[in-house]
Amino acid sequence: MRSGAAAFGVFLILMLIAAVPSHAWLYYHKPAFKGKIFDAETNAPLEGVAVVAIYQKTIAAGFEPITQTIEVRETFTDKDGIFYIPSYTTIIDPFSINSYVRFIFNKPGYMDEFRPGNFSSDAGISGDEHERFFSESFGKEDNVLLDPNMGKIGSTEKYYKVVFGVIKLPRLKTRTRGEILRETAVVIDEKYRYKTPILNKYLLEEESQLPKK
Repeated sequence: MRSGAAAFGVFLILMLIAAVPSHAWLYYHKPAFKGKIFDAETNAPLEGVAVVAIYQKTIAAGFEPITQTIEVRETFTDKDGIFYIPSYTTIIDPFSINSYVRFIFNKPGYMDEFRPGNFSSDAGISGDEHERFFSESFGKEDNVLLDPNMGKIGSTEKYYKVVFGVIKLPRLKTRTRGEILRETAVVIDEKYRYKTPILNKYLLEEESQLPKK
C-alpha cells in the first residue's frame, strides 16, 4: 500500500513538472550585460551614467499574469563610457517564468531615453530587445526591433541594423517637477531603492534644481 502511494506521489510531481515550461521551473538566469554610452550631441563618451538593471519574473498562475521585480543591480559608466553588469542566477518559485530585464540610464542634464548609437533621431528599442542588445557580442552588428517615432501616436516598429551595446543619451531640453517626482516614485520598487544609491542621488539632485511650486 505504501509503495503504491509513493509511486502515485512521484507521478504527481512529474506531472506538475511537465505542466510547467522547462525553462521556467525554479531556475532564473540572466547573462552579463555590457554597453558603451555617448552624448547624442557631441558623440563624446559619457562618464558617470547611472546604469540600473531591473530583473523581473512573471507569475503565470491565475487568470492574469503578474510581473514582479526580483532583483535590482546598479553600476555606472567609466571614463570611456563603458559599463558592465555580471550575470545573475537565482531560484524562483514554481509557476513563475523569466521576464525581460528593464534598463534605466540616468545622468543629470540628460534624458532617460536612449537610442542606438547609429541613430541620430529618437528611436526606442523594444523592451524585450533590451536584454539581447546588451548581452550579445558587444560591438557586433545585427537587426533589432526599433520604433523611430517613439512617444508619438501610432507604432512604426520594424527591424533596423544596429551596433550591439552602443547607445546615445540625448541632452535634456525641458522637464517638469511632476516628471521627476513620478520617476522617484515608480521607477523602482521602494524595497529595492537602497540598491540604487547613484540613481537616488541623481534624481534628488535634479529635483532640487527645479523651481518649487
